[in-house]
Amino acid sequence: MKKIFIYSLLTVFLAISALMIFLNFTRLVMICTGEIANYLIPFGLAIGGYLLIVRRRLSFVENFFHEITHVLFSLLFFEKVKHFYASSTHGEVQTNSTFPNVFSTLSPYFFPVFTFLLIA
Repeated sequence: MKKIFIYSLLTVFLAISALMIFLNFTRLVMICTGEIANYLIPFGLAIGGYLLIVRRRLSFVENFFHEITHVLFSLLFFEKVKHFYASSTHGEVQTNSTFPNVFSTLSPYFFPVFTFLLIA
């Protein structure tokens, strides 16, 4: 019964917040576009620099960060990394473990390092 009450309150809260966002949508859009305009030049320079530096090696960089994420999570779970290889077509990481670690295996899909570096 307690969970039903809590979930009902949460549903009402979410409905009210969605209604407030809907009613103030145009004002929110104007605020967001004004803020984006202030950062348009640095953002454009960052994207231009990214395309100049990484454009030719994009597939290698993507594979490298994919494999680095495997390595980082292997080290977080105290697995010793035996072999690391990354190229523009594929990559591979081998560890000294008797069973495969699910977190290390799936880490690039739930922790995208490349995205966090672009945000920074």
